[in-house]
Amino acid sequence: MAAATDVVRRTAAVALVCQHLSPGSFSVEGGDASAALKERQKRQKSLVRLAQVCRGVSCVALDALWEYIDDFRNLLHVFKAYDPEKSMFTDVINDAEWSRFQGYALRIRELHVGDISRVHSTVWITLTRRSPHGSLLPRLERLTGLNLTSDSLPYTMLFSPPIRYLDVTVDAGVEQGVIRMVMQELLPILSSLQTLTVTEPACEGLRSAPPAIRFWECAKLRTLKVTRPTDLTREMIDSLASIESLRSLHMQIKSLPSLNQDEKVPQFFDLRDLALCGRLADVSAFLKATKPSGLQSSVVPVARLFPQPALDPIHTSLAPSLCRFSAVLRCDCISEYHFPYCHQVLAPLCTARYLRDISLIFEGGKFHLSDATLVDVQDAWPELTAFTIATRPPVAARVTPRYYHAGRLLVPVELHYSASDDPTVKTLAAFARAHPHLERLTVPSIDLDAVPDLDTVPALGHKLRHFSVCTLAPGVPLFDHALALDRLFPELDLGAARNCVGHGSGKPEDRNGELQLLLLALQTGRLRARRTSAVDQESTSEVRLILRGRYLEPRGPSRPQATREQRSQKTAASSAYGVGAGGSCTVPKQERVA
Repeated sequence: MAAATDVVRRTAAVALVCQHLSPGSFSVEGGDASAALKERQKRQKSLVRLAQVCRGVSCVALDALWEYIDDFRNLLHVFKAYDPEKSMFTDVINDAEWSRFQGYALRIRELHVGDISRVHSTVWITLTRRSPHGSLLPRLERLTGLNLTSDSLPYTMLFSPPIRYLDVTVDAGVEQGVIRMVMQELLPILSSLQTLTVTEPACEGLRSAPPAIRFWECAKLRTLKVTRPTDLTREMIDSLASIESLRSLHMQIKSLPSLNQDEKVPQFFDLRDLALCGRLADVSAFLKATKPSGLQSSVVPVARLFPQPALDPIHTSLAPSLCRFSAVLRCDCISEYHFPYCHQVLAPLCTARYLRDISLIFEGGKFHLSDATLVDVQDAWPELTAFTIATRPPVAARVTPRYYHAGRLLVPVELHYSASDDPTVKTLAAFARAHPHLERLTVPSIDLDAVPDLDTVPALGHKLRHFSVCTLAPGVPLFDHALALDRLFPELDLGAARNCVGHGSGKPEDRNGELQLLLLALQTGRLRARRTSAVDQESTSEVRLILRGRYLEPRGPSRPQATREQRSQKTAASSAYGVGAGGSCTVPKQERVA
């Protein structure tokens, strides 16, 4: 009895080790693909070594090793007759080799197909002859990386009844007849799919063609992602709404049918995650008609603003239970600002008290987040973990379109704001203090003229990990602000700063600025470690700001010089931290010697 218990304990321990070494599902999204593949290969080699320890460990290790396959060509290496250079069989596969392959095939649960375009057609013919009545991988549950081309009909032997997760990419030049033949083989598993991802290009030749995969007929879907702009029909909307298990829906809307107010439209009561891409009017119409009242995550990947830059229809459709709201708002016109009052964008979000992740990205335009607005919303979301208000340039070269209404050309109104109204370090400290769980904070800009008094900056000890500013005014020192932010957020993840490169003229002598910046950062770290503040401020104290004076009088061609009183005041406030009035670091003589 004791011996049997010991064996069970050893098996459980080996299973835990194999689970730790397992590479897991294949995915390189949102990270470095080469680094992810190297890590997976390292884990697989560790499992191979573990499988060679003894027979008692080998079975469990082989199960973990063959559960996830990153490339279909890796399976072919099991056969001695396979030549990897020619990507074909050069000899007959005997019964012993086939039996060995079947033993491995039964262990496979997830397969990423990879690039199999070079695999010779004789390989598929040979494999089909060996398994004429069954699937090549009978226990496969997850199939990703499948690319449907004109030569993809033999790939259907990878379809297995247990498949619950399918990721398909449809090639732009594939014939409709090939798609119909592939779909005929795919029909038996469509009814049992739980996750379906369809990537289909929106090229000119396919815009009028129906979707390659009739995704709305999958009755047991839990997650659906369709990347091609789709002409939604009433049949599609009714079928998707009738799927009781559907929890996540990601779609690109090209057009919508006419949804009258008097007409009964099915609602998505059980939907929790929704991502819609398209024109703002179509996205708003879909939300207004379907009324997904139980949403926890609402994402608008790309919505075009002009000529109606109003977010009211989206705001009115937000559910009180919403935990995540993300939108990318794109503008192709020549205007830089579309929102004269920034509180009109953020204030409606205050009704969703359970929001944890807020992301608004303005592509091709600018958004001014004022200091007063950030103060007004700092108590709106107690559980906030991510707050991103960012601007970014357009993805493609900007083409200025013309919009007409009632025969009249619509011209956007371009607005300008003063940089003195940007959020200050004081406001950022108060916002972070109000959100103790905040991990990511991004703002369009900050007020660099309101220099924080370092003696009043509290050692907040906040757990913020990511902080970024989209635009920083040129020609203004950042050293005082960096010291204040370092004191407020001591645990920032600055790993990306290792690869930062200054945008100079490209000459080698310009790299000296980068070297000086690194040396200054290291020196500041040493000074901060040795120095203790003269006045230990509590976390409830407020940050005092010292105005630089750039906007005290009209801006001219040259930067106004600070008065003698301002320079003396700044010098007195910075003397305790070893910083001169000009922003340079002054190290005591004995510290330099040390």
